Amino acid sequence: VLRGQAVVAATVLAVWLAVVVVFRSVSDSSALKGVVHGTALHVPLLGGLLRRLALARFAETFRCLYEAGVMVPEAMERAAVACGNTHIGSRIAHTVPSVRQGASVTEALTRSGVIPVIGLNLIEIGEHAGALDSSLQKFAEYQHDDLELGIERLARIATTVAIFLVIIILAYT
Repeated sequence: VLRGQAVVAATVLAVWLAVVVVFRSVSDSSALKGVVHGTALHVPLLGGLLRRLALARFAETFRCLYEAGVMVPEAMERAAVACGNTHIGSRIAHTVPSVRQGASVTEALTRSGVIPVIGLNLIEIGEHAGALDSSLQKFAEYQHDDLELGIERLARIATTVAIFLVIIILAYT
């Protein structure tokens, strides 16, 4: 029985390693990476965390570039690349031409479909008040706080599942 469990564990480890190697070897410009990143956003438990992380990175990078004096369209474009998720980044980057043509950041990000309503509201208030940088900072903080809560929930679930699996393994050995 232990030998069979060792084979299963080795197989799971090998598959996991293969997925990591393939994921890392796909070039950043590849359409496959966008598909993988888009699919990862729909994975239960992890997808929401990945989305929050990418949005926090986007907001922080956008804020830093904006504070440094980079023009808004350029800052949005660079922040989209820096967000770490090809799918989200490309959705945001596709809205940059509308900002160049005079649309507000909020209008453009609404069209991207990746920013939650609370983030859009914060950004809109910041645009109207002339405090886009502080609004982006608040949105990034909100995403980080939400991400932290999600990680804590995931850790509790993973611990419970691990204990349950150990009990099952001990019961059948």
